[in-house]
Amino acid sequence: MMVDGLLYEAMNEFVRASIFQRKPCIREDYVVDWDGLMDISSAHGLIAMVWDGICMLPRDFQPTRGQRINWGLSAQEVWSQYNLHKRVLSEIIDKCKSNNIKLLLMKGICLSDMYPKPECRLSGDIDFFLCGDFDKGNKVLANNDYAFSGKHACFTYKGVPVENHQNFFYHGTDIQKRVDDYLIASTGQAVLTQRGYYVLPTTASLVHLLLHSLVHLNNPDEHIVLKNIFDFAYFLFCNKKELNPRSVAIIMRSLGLEKAFDLFLQLSEWALSVDFTLYREPLHEKSPDFQNAVSLLTNDSLREPKFDQHSFIKQLRQRFRYEKQTSWKYNYLSNSRVLNSGLFKSQFAVLVKSLLKIPFNQSIKDGLKGNRL
Repeated sequence: MMVDGLLYEAMNEFVRASIFQRKPCIREDYVVDWDGLMDISSAHGLIAMVWDGICMLPRDFQPTRGQRINWGLSAQEVWSQYNLHKRVLSEIIDKCKSNNIKLLLMKGICLSDMYPKPECRLSGDIDFFLCGDFDKGNKVLANNDYAFSGKHACFTYKGVPVENHQNFFYHGTDIQKRVDDYLIASTGQAVLTQRGYYVLPTTASLVHLLLHSLVHLNNPDEHIVLKNIFDFAYFLFCNKKELNPRSVAIIMRSLGLEKAFDLFLQLSEWALSVDFTLYREPLHEKSPDFQNAVSLLTNDSLREPKFDQHSFIKQLRQRFRYEKQTSWKYNYLSNSRVLNSGLFKSQFAVLVKSLLKIPFNQSIKDGLKGNRL
């Protein structure tokens, strides 16, 4: 049986096969744990891409019939969701056009469209920025019936979760505020696509992808997954003719993202198995945390920590142990330690309540949600 490290490598290889539309390079003497592969593929938002890669194997090397049925049904859900999002997005585009609203699409289905089989990329919602018409968009698209998160309005449109962004990022750190200002300024050079929506200029899109992934890296409640890494890596690959490595390095340096960019370049090379040295050479700051980041992505206890919700002393011990093991990641987003201090405050309050025998039912997950980056 394959050990976990090899299982992740197999998953990455099946995704590469889907992306580059080629036969997977899997050794014939490997005995794949198909059920385990399905579990981690689902956890990382890659189940349809992995299934697409598996289908390129000779039938004798594929999973059993029952396992293929389960994979196919799971992939079908992703394909159906993509088609639904595509139909709803088309309606939103038409509605924005008829109301003279400039719709700039980001993440989600916008990234799906760069893949050879866009229906295989899992997307949870539709994110857009309306270039100054935030309030108008909420009225036109949601009839002012929405929840405001601090950076975007959240509502459902024709059964699909939608986020109308007032800002690209929460202003929780200096870097987030700096990048948000840069991205909003970049909307003036937004590019109109054939489908009728706008996208950020290529370099600005890369910056947005990087910080979006970095925020997930720092947030154990909305943890980073390999889908984020493949999005970043394939975006680099698809836009290598448009991105000037030295210009990109200068922008990353000015925004305080240079070392984080190097880290994600290393992760991109590992996941996609493509050489991105041309982007790394102009960088002054190098990241020493590649192995730490791989461990965070592939070790469930680090990637998605499950803190004990009943023994409060154990909660604190687990949380401190987790913080010690993952403290390296706070070097990439300034002031994140200050923000995450709320996690310790909430745990301390839980401990005090338990000692005083004050009843409560707030889980540690609720505490994490209240302190998102």
